[in-house]
Amino acid sequence: MVDTDDYDREQVLGDIKPLLRNGMWPEFPLDPGWYFGPVSGPDQSVSGKYGHRHQLHLMQQVLARLGWELEADGLYGPATREATLEFQRKNELAADGLIGPDTWNAAWQALIQQGIDDL
Repeated sequence: MVDTDDYDREQVLGDIKPLLRNGMWPEFPLDPGWYFGPVSGPDQSVSGKYGHRHQLHLMQQVLARLGWELEADGLYGPATREATLEFQRKNELAADGLIGPDTWNAAWQALIQQGIDDL
């Protein structure tokens, strides 16, 4: 299992801030057809339990900075699903509670539009 402590948060944020200030954001980190979702999902569902925890942690931070009550722990659970569903509905995305490329990109774009560059 990958722990959120296995990455240098300050280094990651240091790499992201210049992107945000230039209207850019990190690319969606999963292969085509894969998404962040429940551990009980199919193989394409990445929950953060076995990998990509730091990327899911970042997305949870983005959703929290956009106003959703969510603890960023790097694991996909009920709170992440609910925040994702609400974000998708508000932004007229397919509301399935899963974080795929469309939701990933829309969340980062919303962060930039609000002028937020600090996670």
